[in-house]
Amino acid sequence: MPLPKGHKFPATKYRLLRDILSQHGGFVFTPAPLASPVEISAAHDPEYVRAFIDGSIDPAVMRRIGFPWSPEMVLRTQASVGGTLAATRQALETGFGGVMAGGTHHAFYAEGSGFCVFNDIAVAIRLLLGRRRIAVIDLDVHQGDGTAVLFQNEDHVFTLSIHGKNNFPFRKQVSSLDVALDDGTTDGDYMDALNPALAAVRQFAPEFIFYQAGVDGFAEDRLGKLSLTMAGLEERDRRVRAFIGSLNVPFVITMGGGYAEPITRTAEAHAQTFLVFQPD
Repeated sequence: MPLPKGHKFPATKYRLLRDILSQHGGFVFTPAPLASPVEISAAHDPEYVRAFIDGSIDPAVMRRIGFPWSPEMVLRTQASVGGTLAATRQALETGFGGVMAGGTHHAFYAEGSGFCVFNDIAVAIRLLLGRRRIAVIDLDVHQGDGTAVLFQNEDHVFTLSIHGKNNFPFRKQVSSLDVALDDGTTDGDYMDALNPALAAVRQFAPEFIFYQAGVDGFAEDRLGKLSLTMAGLEERDRRVRAFIGSLNVPFVITMGGGYAEPITRTAEAHAQTFLVFQPD
């Protein structure tokens, strides 16, 4: 999608990730279908969905999202939601699905924010999962505020967000469980926070899990403010994998954020997540 020169969204990381994973066996790549306006409206205001897709959306709304509107962006956004829907359908059949996009957790019912137009995880929950008990494990460094609000009054969805205390969004929402980390949090302190949070998810007894696996807690990330090493991110993913495996429930991985410089480091971190979850 066309972006102004110097725009901070790391659009190239998706191609880099595809290139890295293509070098490993065991991955099957399927083009993401485009989610329809009707499907997206399962979790969003139909008028907001229509205005974004046809380009009549208020420019002020687009400024909050952080992207200029373009037809290419519409297709990319529909594919991002469609990819998560396809991954969810696959997980219901085989136990696992992954999407090399998604995790757009800052999108609310009738507006977007922070590079997020529609909340793909929320659409999948509303459209495909009915009243199953669902946990969203969101480990992006930015709080999953849109997801928290969309499910704040629904006791069949548990939203966990482990995020930076002093990072975007600066007005935090209330998840089922929020764990706010200080700037500079290191690997050891992160694991100390992760373990009891996962224990709370276990107590909820989910039947399906979404793992928003943002890697912007990486020490080299220019927006993250945490100090996790690549090894620390790998250990995080291994603990989540072991946890989900112990529950024996279907799950979906979405990407989430990552803004390291050079961007190849972010692509490597995302690839590491998928490789950790690759079956033995």
